Order: sequence, then C-alpha cells, then structure tokens
Amino acid sequence: KAVRRSLALLCFQAPQDFLHQFDGERITCAMHSRIIAQLLNEKIHKTTKEFLLNSPAFHRFARESSVKARGVWHDLWQAAGPAVKNATQRGQQAIKELEKNAGQTKKR
Repeated sequence: KAVRRSLALLCFQAPQDFLHQFDGERITCAMHSRIIAQLLNEKIHKTTKEFLLNSPAFHRFARESSVKARGVWHDLWQAAGPAVKNATQRGQQAIKELEKNAGQTKKR
C-alpha cells in the first residue's frame, strides 16, 4: 500500500498522460489530476473570485478600464451622432411621404 500511495503522489506531482501498472491495478495520472480538479474546481473559483474582489489592484484596474470605456463610448457617439440624427430625420420624412401617398391613393 505504501508503494501504491507513493506512486499515486508521484502521479499528482507529474500529471502526464501515461499509465502506471502496479499489481494489476491501473493508476492514470491524468485521471487523478482531473478528479482533483473536479473536486477543487468550485473552491478554487470561489477563492479566486474573493481574492480579486478584495484586491486593490483589481479595483484600480476596474476603475481605469471604466474610465477608458466611457471615453471610447463618448468618442463613438460624437462620431456617429450626426449620422444617426440624419438617418432618423430621413426615416421620419420617408414615413410622412408614405402616409401622404397612402392618403392620395385612398382618395382616388
């Protein structure tokens, strides 16, 4: 059993995708790694999330990226604003012309 345990520990330390044969039992290192990852996945995710949310560096990054995003959004709307306004006016004009033409067709 001691040899089997040390073999299993070796697999945990070096999770290459190969098989070890011991007393007719197969120990797959990659499988051990996957099982451990599956068992610890939720805990690692929660711990990482808490670490990031409590990190001053993360908050500074979030603030700076929000300021940059706001600036880009403002620049985008300044560039696209006249085109949007023009398209809106043309759309309203087209609707008025359609209503006018529909009214003339009903009169005939």
